[in-house]
Amino acid sequence: MQEIFTKFITHSNDFTGKIAYSEFEKDKLQWQKDNPDYTEAQLKAYISNVTQPAQIERLKNGAENNLNTLFRTMFGEELKNIYNKQKEELGEIVKNNQPSFWNNMASNFLGSLIFALVLYGVYLVVNHNGSEIDNAINPPATSPATVTAPQTQMQSETTKQ
Repeated sequence: MQEIFTKFITHSNDFTGKIAYSEFEKDKLQWQKDNPDYTEAQLKAYISNVTQPAQIERLKNGAENNLNTLFRTMFGEELKNIYNKQKEELGEIVKNNQPSFWNNMASNFLGSLIFALVLYGVYLVVNHNGSEIDNAINPPATSPATVTAPQTQMQSETTKQ
């Protein structure tokens, strides 16, 4: 019997294998009940037939389906409730943290005002410094009345006569 058990169960946490082995034992007891006059040879032939790899795989697949059905039945409604509750809570969080139209308007207006003030400051700095730079490159022209040319000695002698 240990040999059959190890065909179904590969490790200590193999729940599907344990359920599949239980199904095998249930089916074997049902076969024995249906065949009360069986011989040991017939029982061995039955066991040999139902412990083939394909039959074991069929029993394991059935056990996995049974476990999935059990979990869906036990936890399905609870999981739906948890999901819906989390969805509602998330919706409330998003709704409560979403700024209103007027908050957006105020922050956009304030940002635009600050930007305009910065631009005006840059304009004033460039305009003030720009006039000094222009004066250094191109000095302003002066009127001819204020310009006095240096007189040469000949010119001064001619003016004296």
